[in-house]
Amino acid sequence: MPLVAVIATLLSANDLSRIVGGTVVTDQQRVPYMTAVGIVDRGRFMHICGGTLISSRLVLTAAHCIAVHRERLLESGVVFIGQTAPSDAKSAINISQVHIHPRFSEASLHMDVGAVRLAHSAPKTRTPALPSVDSTYAGRYASILGWGTVAEGSSLLSHQLLEAVVPVDAECGRYAAELITPSMICAGAPGKDACQGDSGGPLLMCDTPNGCEVIGVTSWGNGCARRDFPGVYAKVFPARDWL
Repeated sequence: MPLVAVIATLLSANDLSRIVGGTVVTDQQRVPYMTAVGIVDRGRFMHICGGTLISSRLVLTAAHCIAVHRERLLESGVVFIGQTAPSDAKSAINISQVHIHPRFSEASLHMDVGAVRLAHSAPKTRTPALPSVDSTYAGRYASILGWGTVAEGSSLLSHQLLEAVVPVDAECGRYAAELITPSMICAGAPGKDACQGDSGGPLLMCDTPNGCEVIGVTSWGNGCARRDFPGVYAKVFPARDWL
């Protein structure tokens, strides 16, 4: 089967935008850079994907997520930063630009990295570092965050920010080798994973000399929290210079 067909089979509507097995983040000061990206429709915020504030006016997210909604994001896109339960559209910051990594492939999700530029600077806050080296992170644990669904197949997003700690899987479980490109990293465990609505959120490594580093962006997977099929994340290091 051609690669494009294999990807299409795996990446059903249930798989893209993929926190299961997580806990509620009650203190937004722990993750003041966590961002919800969406649009305002008739005064109401509609969540599209997660993101990470990496500078005063730049939010890191997934290319596949913002590419689909590019025009609407440019028309009425907003972000909420450092809020565990975004709801009041008046406190959001408008989006002025949408950027897709030039090497992003819609077919394979290679280099699934994007960014949105804010119309004005966000309030000064702590941001995670970008990775300084290209590592496999084998044997280490990372945190994932998001407002996505808490079970595979569910259509209801979480109203509260959820977090889970998952092991990095250097072997990427049982995925076929041709599906995992050098721009991807895998992390997850049975019962713990990202799920629908979590796309674009961070994969955070917080045991580094620089404190927390955002090493990945939630990208895709085969279902949610399935045994032998961890979540797949876009590596941030290869996109560091572009960002």
